[in-house]
Amino acid sequence: EVLIPLGDLVDLDQEIARLKKEYVLLQTEIERAEGKLNNPGFVNKAPTALVAQERQKLEERRQMIKTLEKRLQELES
Repeated sequence: EVLIPLGDLVDLDQEIARLKKEYVLLQTEIERAEGKLNNPGFVNKAPTALVAQERQKLEERRQMIKTLEKRLQELES
């Protein structure tokens, strides 16, 4: 993956702030999904397809947050 330097294209401080805000929102979504999936009442009563969908969304969010962490490290260094 080749990353294009953003220094000449965007305000880095604004981009870092935007990514941090996105990170916090994703972290909140992850915590909510983990709470749901760790709740036996939800897992046992919800349709199997819905539980599977929640697990898939959780995994996608975990991948997104890893990407955001990497990008933030690059921008802040």
